[in-house]
Amino acid sequence: MPRTHRRTLVIALAGTAMVLGGGAATRADAACITPSNVTVVQRDTRTLTVSWRPPAGARRVLTYRVARGGHVVGQTRRRSMTVNVRPGKLVRIRIGVIEGRAKRMRCAAVVKVRTQVQNRAHLSAPGSLNIGELNDRRVRLRWGPVPGAFGYRVFRDELVVKQVRGTTLDVDVVGGRPYAFQVAPVDRAGRLGAMSRLVQVATVLSPPRPPTGLAAQSLGGGAFRVSWRPALPGSFGVAGYRVLRDDAVLGQGTETSRIVTGLVQGEVHRIEVQTVDARGDVSPKSVPIEIQLDPPTPTTGTARAFLLASTDRSFEDLQKNYMKVGRVYPTYYDCLANGAFVGTDDPRITRWAQARRILVLPRINCQRTETLHRIFTEPALRDAWIDRIVEVTRTYGYDGVNIDFEAGLWSDRAALSDFMTELSARLHAEGRLVSICVSAKQSDTNKQHPRNGIFDYPVISAQVDEVLVMSWGWHWLTSAAGPISPLSWLQGVATYISGLPNRDRFVMGTAMYGIDWPEGSGLSKPGTPYEYDDMQALIARVGATPVRDPASGELTFTYYAGGVRRDVRFIDAETVRQKHAAAAAGGITKTFMWRLGEEDQAIWGLSTVGR
Repeated sequence: MPRTHRRTLVIALAGTAMVLGGGAATRADAACITPSNVTVVQRDTRTLTVSWRPPAGARRVLTYRVARGGHVVGQTRRRSMTVNVRPGKLVRIRIGVIEGRAKRMRCAAVVKVRTQVQNRAHLSAPGSLNIGELNDRRVRLRWGPVPGAFGYRVFRDELVVKQVRGTTLDVDVVGGRPYAFQVAPVDRAGRLGAMSRLVQVATVLSPPRPPTGLAAQSLGGGAFRVSWRPALPGSFGVAGYRVLRDDAVLGQGTETSRIVTGLVQGEVHRIEVQTVDARGDVSPKSVPIEIQLDPPTPTTGTARAFLLASTDRSFEDLQKNYMKVGRVYPTYYDCLANGAFVGTDDPRITRWAQARRILVLPRINCQRTETLHRIFTEPALRDAWIDRIVEVTRTYGYDGVNIDFEAGLWSDRAALSDFMTELSARLHAEGRLVSICVSAKQSDTNKQHPRNGIFDYPVISAQVDEVLVMSWGWHWLTSAAGPISPLSWLQGVATYISGLPNRDRFVMGTAMYGIDWPEGSGLSKPGTPYEYDDMQALIARVGATPVRDPASGELTFTYYAGGVRRDVRFIDAETVRQKHAAAAAGGITKTFMWRLGEEDQAIWGLSTVGR
């Protein structure tokens, strides 16, 4: 049996706590109290029993905390505690009183003890310790027998794994880390003999295996359930599976199947699955499967419409009415004050439209006067913009572009025409279309007009494929209330255009929004824009009865809010019919709309939509 190692320490209290008998000292204030007469008994090679007496003068039951080194072993109201130790090590033990809700010991009795190593048996060390089998989860140890041994104790990194009677043992390990093994014989009294040589090994970290047996089952509506067989684990257990569609992660879960949606009709999609283990490591991708939806029905329409890419409402409107749409202008790109070209493609819209044979010409917008002047007049910036426009059409496979440069200086008239001439030459060389938005005018006598003076209709129309005339804005958000576009004005614009060369390239636009102006509207009191459905909700809320203005075909009504009169105008299908008729009377029958999502759905029944 191991010999018992006993050490008794006496605590002296005199304003400070001092451990006698060779222990270290811990200082505290006068109110600090510590246990006295600390006794340490080593029961075996790995266990100490620490005992103490209450502080002198204690009148109540106290709570004691015991720490080994820097780690708390436990807390008790008794006067002893068992502490686990390693044989042959110097151990520092602290015992202190915990008062109230304190989280730390303010002071403590401290003792240092060097634990004894168990008496050795007179047994030789096992020979030939080796690793018989090694993988990422288990190793097999083998060693030679020792005469007189009752059994063998196996150590992994100095800690006992198990004691066995035979000369082999399978030991669990974790892949990707080193280990050190030793074996010692044990006699019937439990005493250790000589330790074997130290054998060090490094296990291999194996990633999880990819799933197999991927299969897809159609659920209808463009959805598929993809399933697979459970994967074999690597060094760590399988925690879940990650599903990818065309290299993009769809999600991760523990199930062996997942519903896949968001597939584009007519395109082939690649589905792969990866295994994720408990450590977060990911397997290689599985053997992929391919899913293809039947191609969608192509459009038969010819309508032109702008699409506001920043709202789902606009895209949903396109999806609902796409069979009548032949060309769409999504609002993807813009300019910054420093002249930078910014924006990004939305593949959800672009690919959906092109799969249905709808031409996609993204709107490249800039309505900053000073920025436009720099783009037109600074050669390096001008070339950079043209190069960037050509680049995005190539990158995303656009059918062309729409240029919407508003608020330009009339003095940049020739510079804008030159810009469009060069851009058109570059894009036409690649078989792409060029479209431009221009402000409406009934003549070109005032070439210094602040809105339309910059647009030289004859020169521009000779270079581009279409000129979209923004025939609205007679009254606007910060103006007084009035017609958005009078019919007589529309007819005059169309009549002027009909007398120009390339008249067949001009397209007359119709706005689909409404405006609610407060009385005395202006820059400080702007009107509120409304889409058609929102306008109907306003009418119901205020109990209005709209009437049609014969001069513009627009519906109007007034109401009061907070004691302020408000004048409202908006556009319905009949308004659109009348505006198209006015343009046709002037000789222009091609039309476009600003924008999808704002309109009275009845306009899709008009024969003039899509001319």
